[in-house]
Amino acid sequence: MGFATIFLVSWLITVIFFVMKKEFSFLENSFVILFVLIININWSWMIYEEWKLLEISAKPLNHTAFIITRSLTIPLIIATAMNYIRPANSFGKSLLIMLVSTFILVLLSILSRYFHITKPIKWNLLYDILYFFSLQLITYFFLNYFKQHKQTEVEG
Repeated sequence: MGFATIFLVSWLITVIFFVMKKEFSFLENSFVILFVLIININWSWMIYEEWKLLEISAKPLNHTAFIITRSLTIPLIIATAMNYIRPANSFGKSLLIMLVSTFILVLLSILSRYFHITKPIKWNLLYDILYFFSLQLITYFFLNYFKQHKQTEVEG
């Protein structure tokens, strides 16, 4: 049941991302997805494998659900949020979009625990909230850095 739920959520976010009006170019969206993917894979490797703060299920379908969440759903949710943040004309709207996407990501984390895809050992839900919110902030700042340097590289 966990695999089916995660699979459904990943398809929903994929459809939402591909049918939405994107504010960023293909290159910028690719940067966001790949940047989040690199950070998320390394972060999960440290948390799950090195520090053993969480445990991944050994069941093949549950493990596949974890991989789908880590490698597809989380980057697409953050890329979708970044596309909604850009046209936001105030700091409050941008913060609200980040908080809503953090809430969705934390719900995915709760679903993973409920369906025994992941098992917390020395981990707290607050750490997930801090990680997802800071991941979005870091992505936002690096995306702005990328856009500035992309423009200067073309001119020079």
